[in-house]
Amino acid sequence: AMCLVCSTVFTVLCAIGLIPIPVGNGKFYNLETASAMKKSCRVEDEATLRKLLLINDELDIVVTKDIKINDTLLVKGTKKLYGDATIYTDISGEFKTMYMMDVQVGASLTWDGPTLDSDGSCDGINVNQQAELHIKSGTIQFVRDAVYSNGTVTMDGGLIQHVSQNGIVAAFRSKVYVNGGILYNGGNKLLNVETNGYAEVNEGATFKASRSDAIFNAGDLNVYGGTICDTTGYGINTEGKLNIEYKGEKKDGYIEMYNIGTI
Repeated sequence: AMCLVCSTVFTVLCAIGLIPIPVGNGKFYNLETASAMKKSCRVEDEATLRKLLLINDELDIVVTKDIKINDTLLVKGTKKLYGDATIYTDISGEFKTMYMMDVQVGASLTWDGPTLDSDGSCDGINVNQQAELHIKSGTIQFVRDAVYSNGTVTMDGGLIQHVSQNGIVAAFRSKVYVNGGILYNGGNKLLNVETNGYAEVNEGATFKASRSDAIFNAGDLNVYGGTICDTTGYGINTEGKLNIEYKGEKKDGYIEMYNIGTI
C-alpha cells in the first residue's frame, strides 16, 4: 500500500512545480500523475490548489488552511473538495475575472465542507455545459451570483447566503436539483430558473429571506417539497411551466410557505 500522498513534503514540492514526489515503495510521482494514486491531497496554498484542480482525472482535495485567490480556479476532471477552511478573495484586491471557480466542460466538482467567500467582489461558481456541481455541505457566501449553471447542479446540503444577486441560476438547458440545504438572504432571487432551464425543489430545501422573489421561474420548475419563508416578494413568481406536487416522505407532508409578500 502507498503511504500518505499529500504530506507536508508533497505540498511544498507541488507548490514548486513538477518535482517528483516520493510516495513509498521506491515509486515517484509528479503533480501530473498524482491523481493515479486516488488519495486525498491536503493543500494550504493557492498554487498547489490551482494545479491539482487542473489535473484531468479524479482527485480528492482537503483544504486545510484559508487560501486567498486572485484569479478564477479552473476545475477539470472529477474533483471533491473537503475541509473546513475558506477559499476567498476580497473587494480590495484586483480579481481578474467574474467567477471564483469555473467547472469546465465535462468536469465534476463536489463541494463538501469548505467556505467560498468573495466579500461581494465577484460571482461564486460557474458550471459549464456537460459539467456538474454537487453541493453536499459547506458555505458559499458574500458573492453576487453564488452558482451560475449551464450544466447540472445538485444541492443536497450546505448553505448559500448573503448573495447580492442570485443564489442559484438555472440557465439555458441547465438542470438544477435542490434536495436539501439552505438558501438565505438573497438580493435578487434565491433560485432563478431562466428560459429553457429546468429545476426541481424537494423536501429538504429551505429558501429564506429573499429581498425579492424567493424563486423566479421562466423555464420548467417542479416543486415537490421544501420551505419558502420570509421574503419581501413572491414565494414563487412564474412565467414558465410550473408543477407543484408534494412528493416527500411524510404521510401528511406539505410544501410550506409563510411570511412572504405574495404567493
